[in-house]
Amino acid sequence: MANKLWTDWFDEILPEMPGCPQDYAKHHIKQSAIEFCSLTKAWRVDQEPISSSVGVHTYEFEIPDKTDITQILQLWYDGTQITPKSADELGKIYKNWNIEAGTPIYYLQETPDTFRLVPIPDTAKASAITAKLAIQPSRDATGLDAAIFQNWFHEIAAGAKARLYASPKKPYTDLKLADYYRQMFMQDCGSASFDASRGMTRAPISTAIRDSYRGLGELPVKRITTTIP
Repeated sequence: MANKLWTDWFDEILPEMPGCPQDYAKHHIKQSAIEFCSLTKAWRVDQEPISSSVGVHTYEFEIPDKTDITQILQLWYDGTQITPKSADELGKIYKNWNIEAGTPIYYLQETPDTFRLVPIPDTAKASAITAKLAIQPSRDATGLDAAIFQNWFHEIAAGAKARLYASPKKPYTDLKLADYYRQMFMQDCGSASFDASRGMTRAPISTAIRDSYRGLGELPVKRITTTIP
């Protein structure tokens, strides 16, 4: 998978953040990307088919390196979509749901990376399990998918700028700009989430928040020569 690095946002962000250490900037770009993917479910992948085995109830997702699962969006068994249930819900359906065998019609997400089929498969089927997943960068990620970078570059940059401008006692601290970019980021997350739910890959950059600031005139971009020791 072709990835883009957090440093690929530097030209967009660092000119507004004089004296900002690069590692500090990378941290906030990553946090913005994680939050964006978590809120929007815009980074979606198809799970490679998994074969089921007789008597095996728990299976593990295989996702790109240095990513976490945000949400199981859909899961199918032998071509039929099955339904997520909690342990309490399953207990109301079956007397002993954890040993019930048959054709799976429900699943229980046991950990972020594993799920349990209910009933337990009583027949082995090749490539029976498929899924669509929303994922996000992990805490140790060094970047993210190039398509997400291309489609949501400015939205993730806005989130990072909001975080950096809100940093206390920095040469670039500006709570007005932090609020401006935070509102822009949340507005764009709403648009991206809506578009992702409709299967679109690109949302238009929102203008509502930008328009609301026009009465204030052009927001200043700081150009400070002070550096952090």
